[in-house]
Amino acid sequence: MNILLLGNGFDLWHNLPTSYACFLHTVNYLKDNSQTEFNTINDVFKQAELQTKEKQIKISYEHFKSFYHSIKLNKEKISFLIEKANSNIWFNYFSKSLNNDVGWIDFEKEIARVINAIRLYIKKENRVNKNDLDITITREISYILKSFNFFIEIHYEEKSKNRSSHRTSIQKEYILEEPFGSKNYMINSKKVAETLYEALNELSKMLDVYLECFVEKPLNTMQKSYYKWKKNAFEDVSAVITFNYTNTYEKLYSNKNVHHIHGTVDNKIVLGINPDDYDKLGTVDTTFIYFKKYYQRMIFRTDDSYKEFIKSIKDYVLPIDNLNIIGHSLDITDQDIIKDLFKRTDNITIYYHNQSALEQYIKNLVAIYGKDDFDYLKSDKNLTFLSLENLF
Repeated sequence: MNILLLGNGFDLWHNLPTSYACFLHTVNYLKDNSQTEFNTINDVFKQAELQTKEKQIKISYEHFKSFYHSIKLNKEKISFLIEKANSNIWFNYFSKSLNNDVGWIDFEKEIARVINAIRLYIKKENRVNKNDLDITITREISYILKSFNFFIEIHYEEKSKNRSSHRTSIQKEYILEEPFGSKNYMINSKKVAETLYEALNELSKMLDVYLECFVEKPLNTMQKSYYKWKKNAFEDVSAVITFNYTNTYEKLYSNKNVHHIHGTVDNKIVLGINPDDYDKLGTVDTTFIYFKKYYQRMIFRTDDSYKEFIKSIKDYVLPIDNLNIIGHSLDITDQDIIKDLFKRTDNITIYYHNQSALEQYIKNLVAIYGKDDFDYLKSDKNLTFLSLENLF
C-alpha cells in the first residue's frame, strides 16, 4: 500500500494560485478596483500591479493565460468578496500583517496568536468593572486588540520601548454582571469568542469563493492531458490523504480513495488551530474551542473518510508500505495526523522543492518529535528526503 500525503505545496507545484498571499492580494486588488469590471480571470491576473505583489500569481498567469482568458468570473461572487473584504475583521487583520514569504501554516499560527492574546487580556481583565481600567499590556497584545476592537476601545500613552500604559473601556454589550446584582462586572468572553468565530466562518467562506473562482473553475476547464507528463509519478498510489481544500489531485489524476482532512471547496472547510494547554484534562476551557481543528473536524465531519480508511487498516502492524509526502510543511499544527501516519509505516519519503524547504522540513519534524525522538525516528524508520525532480 502506497500512501500519498499532500499539502498546499502540491498545488503550488502545479503552478496554481493557492497560497495565503494569493488569496489576500487578489481579494484586496478586487476591493481596491471595485469600480472596474472584471469579466474573466485573465482580466485580474494579467495586472502588473497584482503580479508584482505576488509572484505565484505571475507564475500562474504565465502558465495558464490560454485558459484564463476564456474563464468567466461570477460577478455575484466577486461582489461578495469585495463586500466582505471591506468588513471582515480577520481579513483586514491578515491584510495588515501580510508577508509575502508566509504560507497557510503561518495563517493558522496567526489565528492562534490572536486568540491567545485576547484570551490573556480577558483573563487579566475579568476583575473588570464597568468603568475605564488602568492596565499594562505588551505592544503585541495592544496591536491585536486595536485590530479586533469590536468589544473594546483602547487609549494609551508611551511608557517605555516595549510597554505602554493603557486605559480601556469595554463596550456595554460585551459586559456581564455576575452574579446578577453583585455589581461585579466581567467581559462576556463567550460572546467575544462567538463574534470572532462568526467572522472566521465568514473568512472561510471568502477563501472558499476565491478558490472556487480562481482555482477550481480553471481546473474544470483544463484537460487531464495537460499534466500527463507528471502522471507516471502517481500510478502506484493506493490512497491520497490531503490537507488541501482544492480537488487538484482528483481533477488531474484520479478521484479514487482521496481523503480530505480539512474539507473541500464544495463542503465545509476547516480553518483553525491546534490543541493547547487549555485542552488538557484539569485545565479544560471550552470558551475558544470553536477555533480548534479537532473540534471543527468533528462538527463538519471533514475527516470521516480518513478515519474510516485508518479503521480499515488498523488491524495490521505495518499496513502502509510507503508514505510519500509532497507539499505538506509537516508543521506542528498538523502533528496529530502526521504522527498517526508515521507510526503506521517503516518507509517515509519526503519530497522537497529546494534546499530551504529541506531545512524547514527537518526543523519542523524536530519541533514535532523533539531531538531524541527525531533521532529515534531516523534510526527506526527508513526516512528519506528527495528532490521533487526525482519523481520523474
